[in-house]
Amino acid sequence: MTEQLANLSVAYLLQLDHYNRHELGWNLRMLLVGFINNVGFGVMLAYLQQLSSDHDRNLQFTQFVVAVQAMPILARMYNAHYLITTPHDLRLFYVCTLQILAYCILAFAIFHPNETLGLPCASFAVLVFQFARAIGEATIVGYIKAIPQELVCTFGTGAGMADCFQSFATLYALNYGTAGMDYFLLLAFLQLPYFFFFQYFEHVRLTHRQHKNIFKLNVQSEVERKFTASDVVKGKLGNLNRINFEQKDPDKLMDAAMQ
Repeated sequence: MTEQLANLSVAYLLQLDHYNRHELGWNLRMLLVGFINNVGFGVMLAYLQQLSSDHDRNLQFTQFVVAVQAMPILARMYNAHYLITTPHDLRLFYVCTLQILAYCILAFAIFHPNETLGLPCASFAVLVFQFARAIGEATIVGYIKAIPQELVCTFGTGAGMADCFQSFATLYALNYGTAGMDYFLLLAFLQLPYFFFFQYFEHVRLTHRQHKNIFKLNVQSEVERKFTASDVVKGKLGNLNRINFEQKDPDKLMDAAMQ
């Protein structure tokens, strides 16, 4: 059992060491994942706002915006009850499929900007994308527990940048009208890097973690970073074997490792 714990510890340390050496790449990928996961919602909402204004449906638009805020609650309930045992990469594939579907519905609304087809289709596209992005956010935030957890701040930053992009889309719609919104449909192609960036995280995690569900280090991130793959290579693996891994005091853990 001690040997298994040591092997998993080395795998965990190798993953941290990979993160330390490629921290910029990890953060850029996670920043874009957060941005792509949320950016379409702002664009679709900006288009719906302009289309509602053109057809004097501002009150209905306001009521719809209030109602659509309940969609993340339903999405997370669905995720917790039906998708909790689904692999993360498969869940992200579902998210990408739903977001592409939402862009397709938005395209139909853009090319038919009338009250009969445009408004219902644009509203439905907002609902679909809101549902998909809530599932994607729950999936990514849950997945970050298995990789360096500092990335949750990077993911939140990307989501915040997407919210800022909504202001740009709204200003664009006000200046050029609904006819100029077709350029934003190109955002649908961002689903490819969105999915492949997640696959990069999954590949690194599986490469450096050869054993699953055996053990999890329970120390603070500052202490974890002091144990690198180079330390193991230099012969400190024997010291790691003697660590009481249930010890939650980082100072005592460091003392045990360095003895």
